[in-house]
Amino acid sequence: MTVASYYHPLLAQLPRYLEQLSTAPLGLSDWHGVASQAVGYRHLQHGLPCQDHGVIHCQGRPLLVLCDGAGSALCAELGARALSEGLRRLLISLEPCLAKWLDEEEQSAELAQLAMLLVRHAKGINADLAAAGRRGGDDFRATLLLAVAGKHSLFWLQVGDGLLALRERGYAESSWRQLGQANKGEFANQTAFIDPQLSMAQVSWGAEPAGRVEAVVAMSDGAAERLYSNAQSRFAPMLDQWVEQKVTVRELYECLSQGELWRRTTGDDKSVALLVGPGVKTV
Repeated sequence: MTVASYYHPLLAQLPRYLEQLSTAPLGLSDWHGVASQAVGYRHLQHGLPCQDHGVIHCQGRPLLVLCDGAGSALCAELGARALSEGLRRLLISLEPCLAKWLDEEEQSAELAQLAMLLVRHAKGINADLAAAGRRGGDDFRATLLLAVAGKHSLFWLQVGDGLLALRERGYAESSWRQLGQANKGEFANQTAFIDPQLSMAQVSWGAEPAGRVEAVVAMSDGAAERLYSNAQSRFAPMLDQWVEQKVTVRELYECLSQGELWRRTTGDDKSVALLVGPGVKTV
């Protein structure tokens, strides 16, 4: 059988490429990751499914993606799931590029290209869903929180509300710091979404030095109601407990589903995705 000539470079590199993907990059092994979501009582009252979806990946390069479907979108849960799963797959496939952009000294031009590539792909997922469902892209719109770790830099990206934060190793103690924009609520018509109208001007992204990062967390605005105080700019002690105890999926889900904890909230869906670095001491 004759193989077309343009396949030869790919076939020659395939074994080495697959070997690279099967192992975590040096210095990025032994990360702990967990993600879960729980439907809010307000959605249950209206017969709506959970419109949040978060995913993590720790078998190679550590990454997390969390999406919150717009409450007014008819197929928001489908959009949130497709976006989170699709972007996780894209980041796994981009490993050779991420090794250059995040493990070596930061180059802003490459990271800007990464941000544009991710947003373009996200909008493409939205467009494909709309075409397959014979609907408009607005019916599948969702927010996006994303982080991926490297030996030199931790890259993050945000579209819309929700909250991204990292726990940094300090001189005396560890502390949490918010990334990106402050929370913006859909109720105020300020939230951006992955939809046909999205522009790069509505996208927040950046990179942080990886050396001091102990953990990174993404949470939907429903979860942030209890896990972060806007008025006091303070994170709940529960986050540190999750990090230091390396919370399991079951424990995280049970916490997000605990009625008493979320009693005096808006009743929105709640989702959290958490990555914990290998240097964190467990209790």
